[in-house]
Amino acid sequence: AVPVAGTALTLRAAEPLPCGFKIARQDMLRGELIRKYGETIGKASAPIAKGALVHVHNLEGTRARGDLERSDQR
Repeated sequence: AVPVAGTALTLRAAEPLPCGFKIARQDMLRGELIRKYGETIGKASAPIAKGALVHVHNLEGTRARGDLERSDQR
């Protein structure tokens, strides 16, 4: 069980998860924002199934990306 906003969320890991790694709480579409502790840490670079490992193979970082900031201003 994973505590989420005061309630426990139970989900089954779809694959082995190394200690400290992120797990998807729900199915996510490519391009959806990914949050950790309420902060956006990136976006899904591929669809992510509930219970799957979230890491560099399916997470595109968006922090300190000057190219994204410039494209948002156009």
